[in-house]
Amino acid sequence: MECAVAMEPASLENLHVLYQSTHFIVVNKHWDIRIDSKMWYEKQTVQSQLRHRFPELADPGTYYGFSAGILKSNPARGIRYSSKMAQRALWSIGDACNGVTSPLCRFCHQLDFSTSGALCVALNKAAAGRAYRCFKDRLVTKAYLALVCRTPFAIILSLLSALSLNPIPSPRPWQLRGSVEKLKTTLDFAIGKNTSQGKTHMMCIEGTDGCENPKPCQTELTVLEYGLYDGDPVTKVLLQPLT
Repeated sequence: MECAVAMEPASLENLHVLYQSTHFIVVNKHWDIRIDSKMWYEKQTVQSQLRHRFPELADPGTYYGFSAGILKSNPARGIRYSSKMAQRALWSIGDACNGVTSPLCRFCHQLDFSTSGALCVALNKAAAGRAYRCFKDRLVTKAYLALVCRTPFAIILSLLSALSLNPIPSPRPWQLRGSVEKLKTTLDFAIGKNTSQGKTHMMCIEGTDGCENPKPCQTELTVLEYGLYDGDPVTKVLLQPLT
């Protein structure tokens, strides 16, 4: 059943709750859905799913119903744990972060429109403050699963080519597969805002035209599996941001 839920397109009714306490809700965000939106035509958002599923928890004093402004936090108490992973994560949020004053959204972190996965939502201002501090102090670890249509080695070649560092013509994926020797590597590129006209992505790699204020960015990449998706060769990778 969980697989079926994960594969279905998002709707108001099929919000999948991974964890719930008096302070937090963790939901499994669908792909191709925004967490919130000010646009009247954006009817399908995680915020609208939450309001539909938990109308009693929505805060009428906030813009989206699950947002908040400036706050002063206090230690959380009475959190119930449903798994060891949730216990470790919410222990950090509940006990390691005290006395935070910060502007933030009740969504404790961001997930892009196309990205699916666990999304943590704070149910009160104090919990939001503690979550904010944990993300700020990097006490929370993140991990992403991705399917890439070319092997990691081919991706690295493309990045080097974009930076004009020893550009090499990219072989076909099935020719490259046997050439991948490192199953684990660290990607180290500075990422900045893309200010180019006609841009297709908000962020870009340092050295590309229109890249503004690039900052160091390290991501650990681990190859998990090779296979086919819809008949095309792909590589399943685990990505863990370090900075």
